[in-house]
Amino acid sequence: MDRGAQVLIVRDDGKLVQQIPWNKPEDLSVDEKWDIALAADGSAEITIQLKARGDFAVYLRRNYELAAQRQTLLEKTLGRKFAGARVVSQEFSDLSNLDENVTMEIRFTAPTFANSSPAPDGRYLVAFFGSQGLFGFDLDGKKLWSKDLGRLDAGAHDLPEYEWGTASSPVIYGDLVIVQCDVQKRSFILAADVKTGETRWKTDRDELPSWGTPAIVEGPKGPELVTNSSNFLRAYNPLTGKELWRLGGSSKITAPTPVFADGLIVVSSGRHPERPIFAVRAGSRGDLTLAKGKTSSAAVAWSMVRRGPYMPTPVIYKGLLYVLHNNGLFDCYELATGKEIYRQRLRHGGSGFSASPVAADGKLYLPSEDGDIFVIKAGREFKQLARNPVGEFLMATPALSGGTLYVRAHHHLLAIGR
Repeated sequence: MDRGAQVLIVRDDGKLVQQIPWNKPEDLSVDEKWDIALAADGSAEITIQLKARGDFAVYLRRNYELAAQRQTLLEKTLGRKFAGARVVSQEFSDLSNLDENVTMEIRFTAPTFANSSPAPDGRYLVAFFGSQGLFGFDLDGKKLWSKDLGRLDAGAHDLPEYEWGTASSPVIYGDLVIVQCDVQKRSFILAADVKTGETRWKTDRDELPSWGTPAIVEGPKGPELVTNSSNFLRAYNPLTGKELWRLGGSSKITAPTPVFADGLIVVSSGRHPERPIFAVRAGSRGDLTLAKGKTSSAAVAWSMVRRGPYMPTPVIYKGLLYVLHNNGLFDCYELATGKEIYRQRLRHGGSGFSASPVAADGKLYLPSEDGDIFVIKAGREFKQLARNPVGEFLMATPALSGGTLYVRAHHHLLAIGR
């Protein structure tokens, strides 16, 4: 049964073109250029023309007493307790007939089924909802295929009863859609035909759970599919799934997505104690793990520890690398050398930052969980230009297109322009 999520396709003028397939948005209203009212928690990044949300996760959040009853039922059925979590199931109404064929997740309260951002390529839209599967649509909103990837148990490696849910988003490369599934047991990365959902290749990974989206880099020796993960950062041939290089020394929990520019691939993570940032030269091959005490090599241009971000993905803009931390520290480095340009602390409202910064028009835009978008002047000197309140909780990274900033807030999708 195809339950647990909704996809909205929105035109640039804010008109709702198609809704797939379950519920209508609560209302339509106008704010800035336009906004669309949404009933979800706002945790997934937006993709231009596409938004997804997790209906059932939201349903349980609005019905805490019922959620507690279902959690008690599931705990009784399975014979174990789940602290700090809420029960989420593919079946809405009845957990009394649980068996091994029912997709189940014990969810920590922060995530939803819409942690992952959908991927469009101008022909197709692909959305990933963790244990609920991978779904392909055309641009008119017609469902083309769905793919069951099994039960994906992603949570803290040292507290496996806390299931945080998946967050890695699909990426489309040519006629392939690729999804990274690092979980407690039997991690893998898989490429499916974007037209049919048929598996083209699948590579097993000896990895702990991770939450970063893979990135595809066009390197000097061909394309590289770069993944952020705990045991090793790895790159693959995106056409075959063959491993090209690996690099050890990362954190035990990894969330930021690899970014790249000017021949360098920057991969980072923020779990103590390592919290590394690596700048890897595109086109490298083999085991790139640095010798003890070394911070660079022929393959690694530079690296540092105790400076990596926990949640936000860094952004590269005009030769500089900007790193935003959950606690509001904001760093700027030279991309080529790793030299620190500045470190500043943003005076946020107390909740910090989870979404990633974006850059355009000589400015950086940093959304905070408190509902403010900080505007920072790009360049070697720190200057805060504005702090614009949205008025809603912000967890999702904005998107930029055609001079418009698209912001996925707690209750609304907003388009902000001149």
